Amino acid sequence: MKIITPAKINLYLKIINKREDGYHNICSGVTFVDLYNELEINLSNKNSIKYLGPFAPVKGFFDNDIITKIIEYFNQQSSVNFCLDIKIKKNIPYGSGLGSSSADAAAIIRSLIDLNIIKSKINYNDISFIGADIPMCIKSRDCIINGKGEKIIFNNDFAEYYFLLVKPNFSLSTKNIYSKFFLKKNNSISNEIYNNNYKKLENDLEETAKKYYPEIKKLINYLLNLNDVLFAKMTGSGSCCYATFNNLFSAEKAMKEIRLSYPDYWSVIVKNNIKKII
Repeated sequence: MKIITPAKINLYLKIINKREDGYHNICSGVTFVDLYNELEINLSNKNSIKYLGPFAPVKGFFDNDIITKIIEYFNQQSSVNFCLDIKIKKNIPYGSGLGSSSADAAAIIRSLIDLNIIKSKINYNDISFIGADIPMCIKSRDCIINGKGEKIIFNNDFAEYYFLLVKPNFSLSTKNIYSKFFLKKNNSISNEIYNNNYKKLENDLEETAKKYYPEIKKLINYLLNLNDVLFAKMTGSGSCCYATFNNLFSAEKAMKEIRLSYPDYWSVIVKNNIKKII
């Protein structure tokens, strides 16, 4: 079975408060773009995970691999014992805030449903403890997420854009960024207001990232000054930042400039509104 699974972009990310379990309640508008990891998944007599592609881990595996955790979880939940042979071509950089590992885990869940190993009704709350971004990646549709990631509202579509993604030559840890984040006060929440004003809303983790990683601050300032840019932000808790454009011509012109100024950074142009693709 072959599956493609797209990257996500946080159009905004508001931290509401800190929970007793150590997680944070958030509100985030998320859109999905045409940058995909490619997976081949087959039933097997033993579990095997092989990483390929430009962002495969150097040592061949990830510590505390989210894929292993998902397989273990559903083996406990399912009445059928199963093993999977998995090949993952990593086209989405990990540690970038683009949801690469969560997208892979969500693809495993979709494949288990298609193979009739698990039911289509998934406990999003349980899954979000394995990876907070996994629930929204299962459907990979424009959404607003609440809670720690388990509460999802799908009844909205964000405008269509071209995004210039730029990732510095380092990654950020979600756990590390959240541990450094200081919440000054609890924030009230209104999905309707957030949905209508996402261009102006911040990623609350951005200031923390800028404080500890000045390269992020410098990059976002650079992106904000590109010609025809609509808005520029950091996505999620990762190191990838993006500039947003209405048309491909402006995005391509900006990418040429970025590649001259930041030749060591990874950059690519992507587009959202991919409902017909996946």
